[in-house]
Amino acid sequence: MIAAFLDTGSRLSELINLELGDVDLSNWTIRIRNGKVSKERHVFVGRSLFRALRKWVEVRGASATEQAVFLTRSGQRHDLHDVERIILAGVGLREAHAKVSPVVDLSTCCEHSWLCFPAIQ
Repeated sequence: MIAAFLDTGSRLSELINLELGDVDLSNWTIRIRNGKVSKERHVFVGRSLFRALRKWVEVRGASATEQAVFLTRSGQRHDLHDVERIILAGVGLREAHAKVSPVVDLSTCCEHSWLCFPAIQ
């Protein structure tokens, strides 16, 4: 999920709402629905994200009830708080400061992504 965020420049809400049918691995694109001003757009993915998505779709498997690309361990769609926890874990923190939003945490981390997530380089 973090790699998709960094590679596509998508908003968190767009990635959380990404569904399996939005990922077109044959054309190396992702369809972003209901983005800013409710416009649909297609974004190309780089080689490393393409490989990661291809592997993730295989590992994730099919779910009869949930079509989200990124699911929790219990098979539910992520929410913004889940993503915040993932990001904080990636930078070695347990919790965000009370006045810092998940978006601020993520944007700060993205500015220094080579330090925060060396595994996705």
